[in-house]
Amino acid sequence: MILFTGNGYTVRDSDVTVVMSRSSGPGGQNVNKRKTRVCLRLDLTSAHLDAFVRKRLGELYRITNNNELVLCCDQFREQHRNYATVFARLRKMLQVASLRPKPRVATKVSPEAQRRRLEAKRRHGQKKRERRWESS
Repeated sequence: MILFTGNGYTVRDSDVTVVMSRSSGPGGQNVNKRKTRVCLRLDLTSAHLDAFVRKRLGELYRITNNNELVLCCDQFREQHRNYATVFARLRKMLQVASLRPKPRVATKVSPEAQRRRLEAKRRHGQKKRERRWESS
């Protein structure tokens, strides 16, 4: 079953492993009884991702040695809210990774800006020379 798809990626439920565990944080005694923390693992080698999206995920986010993207959420006391949050984060990360960055256009310093910079350096050096104490 397809969970979500986008520009250069398709995430199936077989690509994702979800593990529930006991959470830290708010909840009182409930924390010791309920498994509200949600950890999602996306295996990048078996996921249906373009090579570009896979590469960008590696550049933008931390990937484990097993080539997995791991997301955990224990922000809320309810498991279903943490579950929804972790999948929303994954969707957002994939959307960001699928965007191609604008190519950088090399620019050149204008001759006038070069002249101003050199003139400022000359004035500064002259000021320093005038402060020197000459002994003869």
